[in-house]
Amino acid sequence: MTTVPAKPEPTWYKSAREFLDDVDRFVRIEWHGMSTPAKTTTVFGITAAAFGTVALVLGVGWAAASLLGALLGLALRIGRGSVHWAQTTRPWEQADRLMHVVSDPITHYLAGHSASIPFAPGTLFTGWWVAGVLLWVGATRRTGLTGRAVAWSVWATVTTATVWAGTDPGSRWTAAGIAALLLALASWPAYSSAPPATS
Repeated sequence: MTTVPAKPEPTWYKSAREFLDDVDRFVRIEWHGMSTPAKTTTVFGITAAAFGTVALVLGVGWAAASLLGALLGLALRIGRGSVHWAQTTRPWEQADRLMHVVSDPITHYLAGHSASIPFAPGTLFTGWWVAGVLLWVGATRRTGLTGRAVAWSVWATVTTATVWAGTDPGSRWTAAGIAALLLALASWPAYSSAPPATS
């Protein structure tokens, strides 16, 4: 008949059993040999330690609960504020208007300066932005960066100039400034990934 080997005791169980054995040994041997004042001092010490431990646990629990409540309250306030801001300002509409500040002048310029070119203005506009996206993706790569970064800079500069030329005279500089700011923000990933210059 095969005997199943006994499973080893868990570490926590072994530690608890050793602690209880120590307490039993203390009560059976040392406690009975102590004088009454020593017993009284020991009882008061154990009681004080127990109350101190309970107070510490309760204090830590109260502090943790207070911190958690404060974080939840802050998260709820931020969430409500974000929802209110989104409902009142409609950022997606503002972003669409901002893009039209750049795209509409380019469309207007291409429509007025492509009569002798065998491509429709819409095709030229699509090719313009496809070229920009490809140049931006290439400029953000870390290998062989310099040439692509220069090409992206040229595209961004020509785009800003086209926005200026395709906008009404009263708003040209404002539209060109918005285009330059947007393209500068888009250029940050490209130039931040540039390798350090070697001396």
